[in-house]
Amino acid sequence: MVGSTYAVTVISQGQEMTLEEKVLAYETNKKVKLMFNGGGMLKTDDYIFESNGGNTIIKLKANCKSTGFILGCMLPFVKGKLQEQDQQYLANFKEFVEKN
Repeated sequence: MVGSTYAVTVISQGQEMTLEEKVLAYETNKKVKLMFNGGGMLKTDDYIFESNGGNTIIKLKANCKSTGFILGCMLPFVKGKLQEQDQQYLANFKEFVEKN
């Protein structure tokens, strides 16, 4: 539901971090837009779903901003790593869906 907020706990390399996730937009079978706030970053993920001959194509438009100066300076250097991470999440989701 648009406006809903969630606390999402992520464990990465033994470290636990809690992020705030907010649903910014939702259209059934068309799109979902989420905003993550935590760890000094604001990240918006806009997932677009398109039908393609019985298959579904998921397109991701991601935008990441820093809430601090130092991370803001480092962000251009880790942008590629964030894109790789997003692609891996989509691949993991695809594998999960196809198994079920």
